[in-house]
Amino acid sequence: MPNRPWVFCALLCVLPFEVLCPAQSAPPLQENCSGEPKSFWVDGRPLLMRLCGGVAVFVIAEPLDRNPLAYAVAIRNVSKQPIDIHPGLFTLMDRRALDPRRVSAHMRKRAAWAAAFAGMGESLGHNSHSTVYGTDGSIATVDTHTQASSAEIDAAEKRAAGPLRRRANVVESQALKRNTVFPGGAVVGMVYFQRIKKLPDGRLRFAEPGGPVLEFPVRLNAK
Repeated sequence: MPNRPWVFCALLCVLPFEVLCPAQSAPPLQENCSGEPKSFWVDGRPLLMRLCGGVAVFVIAEPLDRNPLAYAVAIRNVSKQPIDIHPGLFTLMDRRALDPRRVSAHMRKRAAWAAAFAGMGESLGHNSHSTVYGTDGSIATVDTHTQASSAEIDAAEKRAAGPLRRRANVVESQALKRNTVFPGGAVVGMVYFQRIKKLPDGRLRFAEPGGPVLEFPVRLNAK
């Protein structure tokens, strides 16, 4: 899961034009609680938007990672009251969003196991073979076992665990976190779901307690 700061910059750049700073002479934005969401294109990716009940919700309709599924979302409060936002308000095909802390903890656990197995393998050392030619014309093969140094073992552990640790760092830094969003404010982040195999498309839903369900068509798997 590479770091993709452009996604968040793009979301924040789109938000003010449509929601935060409409022209004074322009009519107020119409709510679209149902039907097709309003769509934009951001760097070749579809960005969907719904405005309903004083909340504007934006979703990048393609997952930025597939195991687990990761979607970039943004929520802007256009009401006159503060609202509480957290990943649990999102569902994908009736599956509630994963706790990002558990996602990153699982990745770090896998990284620890990867490092342990790599270090164990490296500590066994290396066997090498060399050929020795005698003065009488004879040929002999000599097997040599070399014990790995602590530095080599440490390097092997870091190579094995590095990718998963970097993914965990991205989850922790970019995940949508619980926030109270005041009028005019916005929050941006990633929401994560268990991987859904076989189905190419699905429905991502956002719903506050007692509020309307806002639905977005999203990709689940590559065509």
